[in-house]
Amino acid sequence: MIRAPNVASLAAMHVLSKRIFRQVGGSTGINFFGLCQIAAQMMREKKGRRTRHPDL
Repeated sequence: MIRAPNVASLAAMHVLSKRIFRQVGGSTGINFFGLCQIAAQMMREKKGRRTRHPDL
């Protein structure tokens, strides 16, 4: 479980609603926020690895 402030859920809800042109609720907002956090972490970890193949 990821802890996040209520304002993060509301902001994510607003961003997602604007992107998909549909209203979403707080639960979807917090799930989207968590997804973004995990994706950002994965991208940071990928940049930290040194590989021979730039796409890996």
